[in-house]
Amino acid sequence: MMARKNFVNIEWLKNLAEETKHIKQRSYDLLQVQPDSQVLDVGCGPAVDTIPLSGYIGDKGRIVGVDYDPVMVEAADQELAKTKISKRVQHIQGNVFALPFQDGEFDRVHLERFFQVFPKDSADQIFAELNRVLKKNGRIVIVDMDMATLSVNFGDNEFERKLINYFGLKMRPNGYAGRQLIEILRNNDYKEVSVELMPHSFGNLTRKYFMNWIITGALDSKFVTQNQADNWKHELDSRVKEGTFLAYITNVLVTGLKP
Repeated sequence: MMARKNFVNIEWLKNLAEETKHIKQRSYDLLQVQPDSQVLDVGCGPAVDTIPLSGYIGDKGRIVGVDYDPVMVEAADQELAKTKISKRVQHIQGNVFALPFQDGEFDRVHLERFFQVFPKDSADQIFAELNRVLKKNGRIVIVDMDMATLSVNFGDNEFERKLINYFGLKMRPNGYAGRQLIEILRNNDYKEVSVELMPHSFGNLTRKYFMNWIITGALDSKFVTQNQADNWKHELDSRVKEGTFLAYITNVLVTGLKP
């Protein structure tokens, strides 16, 4: 689990979590957490899922969040301390390629926007470790985006498609992870595999930050010119003022049971 780079930081993760509450809630429903469930949240960030998931467990249940970045783990513990939750919730630093847990230690595993931050060719290795720590008949829920579905209301459609394609291909290690999730579960003979699609529209909390992330990365790599970057920012700012801004993406939710 590599440390997060570029624009992905604590504030961004909190804001995105707020705007995607409907997607997160659906992922919790699909997880079917029981009072005694042992739940692992991989790539926990600043506790944006571990704290909500704690509401589903009882005294015998446990929620464990793991993240490679110690800054995220510290932030998660700080967020947890604010809630004064007495249930068993903990956050630890760990590597997804060698999770610090016993075989079959958990009966629920949850991941959100995780596979997109790793190259596609590492997916099998990551899933093998997730599969190892999940009990037989345990349930996994994976949520990720498909950058090909990212769409921004911009006057120059050709430039918009060019820029979004660059973001998915070059600025994310695996920008099309969402569409690949069902294949991962099927290839590992998971049972009762299901797929759902849910949109997310970028609003006041994430709009400016995300649009700036896209154009800044393209400008830094000289994929676009300064003039093109200025035009992008100017038009999107104008659309916000006019009330015509629209940007959205599809999230893929996949669940299954370990055979």
